Amino acid sequence: MKVFPAVVVQWLHLLAFTAWVGGIIYAGFVLMPSLAVLEASNQRKLMNAVSLRFTRMVWISVVVLLVTGIMKSAVNVPTFRELFTTPYGITLIAKHLLLTIMIILGLIVALVISPKLTLRSDTTAHMELSRVALKALKQLRKISVVNILLGFLVLLLSAILGTI
Repeated sequence: MKVFPAVVVQWLHLLAFTAWVGGIIYAGFVLMPSLAVLEASNQRKLMNAVSLRFTRMVWISVVVLLVTGIMKSAVNVPTFRELFTTPYGITLIAKHLLLTIMIILGLIVALVISPKLTLRSDTTAHMELSRVALKALKQLRKISVVNILLGFLVLLLSAILGTI
């Protein structure tokens, strides 16, 4: 890969990872703690809106990471054997395992937790929805912390890859 395309690929790769993990950090340390100043119904409305937008951004970021990661790997690990026999390849595998866990946790949030935060129009379900939504918010906070820690580890492994 020539220098200019390599720089663009690296930039897109870093941008996608920053958007994904930066969004998780923002949600975990700024958005969710700030929900306490809102009434429960407004908390759910805000989380619905944020969840829809953030989910789209995350999946776009994951696709960009996959495409650019494959392009980078083709240059840095030219043979399949090198993936398992070189420090670079082994570190790359560790990084991808952590990313896979992050993606699985993202799927759990998108498919299991986020639907529990959606609003229903009938008022008889309001109290039950509040309990379900509160439990879902707690689950979301826990998964966010785990994903932040995994993101930091991925970032550390990326820094290591830059020195190998």
